[in-house]
Amino acid sequence: IRIMFMNFRAKIIVVIAAVVVILGGVIGFLIWRSRQAELIIVPPPTGQLPAAPTPSATSGVPTAPAPKLMTPAQLNAAAREVAIKNRARDFVERFGSYSKDANYANLAELQPMITAPVAKWLEQYPRTLKEKEPAGFIGVSTFVIIQKILSSGDTRAEVMVSAQREETTASGVSRYYKDILVKMVFVGDMWKVDGAYWQP
Repeated sequence: IRIMFMNFRAKIIVVIAAVVVILGGVIGFLIWRSRQAELIIVPPPTGQLPAAPTPSATSGVPTAPAPKLMTPAQLNAAAREVAIKNRARDFVERFGSYSKDANYANLAELQPMITAPVAKWLEQYPRTLKEKEPAGFIGVSTFVIIQKILSSGDTRAEVMVSAQREETTASGVSRYYKDILVKMVFVGDMWKVDGAYWQP
């Protein structure tokens, strides 16, 4: 009887263990299946991924407008403006910078950028400077600050140039500002200075 009771008890333990194993397997299977369901991605009805939202729609930051292309006429006008300003700057800085000790030799550098009437007038300009300026050493340096095109066309242009001038004499250095009106004409393939007038 004792042996039969032990066998019966062993059977119960085996059955309980089997039930626990089966329940554990079922529970594990259910957990695994639920995780797999979470990973499933349902495609859109059209078969294509939805378009990404634009930055302006999500962040409120406006998108930059597309750059506008310049027309040939606008390109020509821009190139002409650059050429006119470059010529005016080069002329004013060289024309307004000189030294009495060098006998105004730097004014000769202006010859390629001026017309014949201005070249003739420039021959007398050093003499005029000597009569107006004080005796002794004097040297002047000129630096262009601002340029404003007053008018421009295919063959003529006028530019008002604002410049800073530093004058060095035996008594020291003085700094002042002066405007000069530069008139230009288009000769051949380049702009040339046809007149320059210091403003009062």
